[in-house]
This record gives sequence, C-alpha cells and structure tokens, in this order.
Amino acid sequence: MRAINSMLIALIVSIVIGLTGCGGGGKNSSNNTSVPNAICTFGAAVYAPGTPLLVSISVTPSPTTKAYAVEDAPPTGWTVSDIKNAGIFDTVNNKVKWGLFFDNTARTFTYTATPPAGASGIKTFSGTASFDGTNVTISGDRNIGR
Repeated sequence: MRAINSMLIALIVSIVIGLTGCGGGGKNSSNNTSVPNAICTFGAAVYAPGTPLLVSISVTPSPTTKAYAVEDAPPTGWTVSDIKNAGIFDTVNNKVKWGLFFDNTARTFTYTATPPAGASGIKTFSGTASFDGTNVTISGDRNIGR
C-alpha cells in the first residue's frame, strides 16, 4: 500500500508541475528566487549501538515553490521510530517520507534512528527533497561514526 502511495505522490507532483509550469529552484536574476534546500542535523556527534539517534531535516523551499516532498534513508539495519510531521516509513525502500506539501512553507522533519547492537564504523544517511519536481540532495550531517 505504501509503495502505491509513493507512486501516487510522484504522479501528483508530475501533474502539478505540468499544470503550473513549475521549474526547479536556483538563483535567477530574472525572477529573484532563492535556492531551496534541505539540511540534516543529528542529535549526537557519534552513535552508540542500541541508542536512539534524533535525525532532524530542516527544509526551506524557495518563495516560488508550488509543491514539495522529502525522503531520507537511514543506514541499512537501523530501526526507525517516532516520525513527526505526518511522515511514514516505507519498509520496502527503507525510507522515511514526508509530503506532498502544496505550499512553500519551511518545515523541520524529525525521526529517531536506532543502530543495531552490532553496528560499528561510519554509517551514512542519504536523502532527497523534491521541489516542483527538481531533486535536491539533503546536505549537512550525513555520516556518523561510533
């Protein structure tokens, strides 16, 4: 069901983009729009196996954004919980997802990721925010060590 929801969201974004003629962000001297961004911060400098880690993603759309959605993937094997702002966990793709939002309101999305007991080494989170169909890689804290 969640895979169908993800496909439905992608279809809706495509329709909105087609109907509104929306393009991507970026600084443009002709329309003075700012670049949309998504920045991640972790609640700790290092992780400890079995200890929950707060993941926060601050999203700032451009003033001209019509619709956006966000998804983030924790390291494989980590447990996801406490997803805020009406997000869902897509177990098929191992991603936390938020949206579709039909506005340009800045939001902060959070969830908790807990490493398994045997976790070690540097782990990587990866994610994307899509603004009017233009994907922007989530920046900021993306790697964390033990």
